[in-house]
Amino acid sequence: MQRIILKIGVLIASIAIGISGCSHSGWERRINEPQILSEIWLPLPDNKAHQEYLGLSPNNEKFQLTRINAQVLIIEMFSMYCPHCQKEAPEINALYHQIEHQDNLRNRIKLIGIGVGNSLYEVNLFRKRYSIPFPLFPDKSFAITTKVNTPGTPYFVCIEIYPDAGYRTIYRHIGTIGRANQFLQTVLKQTSFVPDNK
Repeated sequence: MQRIILKIGVLIASIAIGISGCSHSGWERRINEPQILSEIWLPLPDNKAHQEYLGLSPNNEKFQLTRINAQVLIIEMFSMYCPHCQKEAPEINALYHQIEHQDNLRNRIKLIGIGVGNSLYEVNLFRKRYSIPFPLFPDKSFAITTKVNTPGTPYFVCIEIYPDAGYRTIYRHIGTIGRANQFLQTVLKQTSFVPDNK
């Protein structure tokens, strides 16, 4: 019953975001001070291509975000039942392809999705229905959602990963992202590295 109530709450929050106008421009704020996220563990993707995309060893059943082979990780908090997430899925796919098609970004920026209150079945259904090319993970228990302080869906958290210092939050965005290229440029402005022009 509690999980049902939480799912209804997330759906209401997602609809409220759209009603308030955030679904178009989004609420944006720059994180001025490093914010260390709580350690988040995720199951190893069954898809070998996704394992390679994240730079993970197939020998481990779980992994930490800090083990992802990237300098910047874009996390999309979505829900299968969120109408805004459904509508914007093609634009998020476009964001993924824009990153992958640029040699200077492909190995530096990675994208994953976390299904808020969604089971593995629901996440896989969303993946198939909208042809999502990047890894998606379920969060049926809302454990990750709570750690990320997700106010609604869609919600984006961008973190910069450091090999020895963990990671820090560099950007947050609630609501739809608008144009993929504009969102990507906004994220790049928050990073500490300067992409080369190759």
